Amino acid sequence: MSLKEVITSLKNDFHSINKEIDSMKENNEKQEEKIFQEIKKLKLEMELLRKDNLSFKTTIQSLSDSINSLSSVESTYDSDIYYNDDEYSTIYL
Repeated sequence: MSLKEVITSLKNDFHSINKEIDSMKENNEKQEEKIFQEIKKLKLEMELLRKDNLSFKTTIQSLSDSINSLSSVESTYDSDIYYNDDEYSTIYL
């Protein structure tokens, strides 16, 4: 092989390697964009879950407050239970 052929072959190899590198860069950029979009989507989902969690906590607190309120009202009454024909009724005195 002559020196000219060797140089031409090396140039071709160099160009092929550069094309492959460019292709890899492009693929990496596409992957980075996909990852970025996925992260963005996950952040949005996380924020929605936080809001749902806060709403759930608020609902639970409201229910707890209602139960406590009902318990305090119930405890103000003295009650006796009378049984009549296998049924019972509560009589508040």
